[in-house]
Amino acid sequence: KGEGFQTIAFNLSAVANYDVRYYIDNIVVQYEKVDEAQVVYWKPIVTNGDFEGENTTNYVVRIYQKGDNNPVPEEGVGTDESRGIKVVVPAKVEQTWDSQFFISFNEDIPANDVIKISFDYKASENVGEAIDTQAHGQTPGSYNHHQCVGTITPTTEWQHYE
Repeated sequence: KGEGFQTIAFNLSAVANYDVRYYIDNIVVQYEKVDEAQVVYWKPIVTNGDFEGENTTNYVVRIYQKGDNNPVPEEGVGTDESRGIKVVVPAKVEQTWDSQFFISFNEDIPANDVIKISFDYKASENVGEAIDTQAHGQTPGSYNHHQCVGTITPTTEWQHYE
């Protein structure tokens, strides 16, 4: 359930004392809607989650002391060697949120409304520590609440979150 938010942050820092590469692919975020006939349906609220296109405006990478950038899809880093994104995070820094990956939605999710999210992910190393998530407002960095969609624990094998 949303707490009134438009962005999910994955806190990638403070999980290792060495640089870690995270690989992400097949992001799907859907918002539960009800039409005039009271039929419930799921509306997609991010684009290019398979990274086969070039548009990455729904995704932001924040790397410690390097600022924010939209990721560039790369051939061979996604599932089954498809296009995906790679996020390189420097060794452990001050706070878990010093380096983050953000998924921003095409619309705001009001408090108590429901979303579904799924994605594939892995890391260059078995990190061994869970990565937590946060709910943010319209822009990455506008912190709202912690534990937005639970935690993930990346390994060197592809995993599916839903």
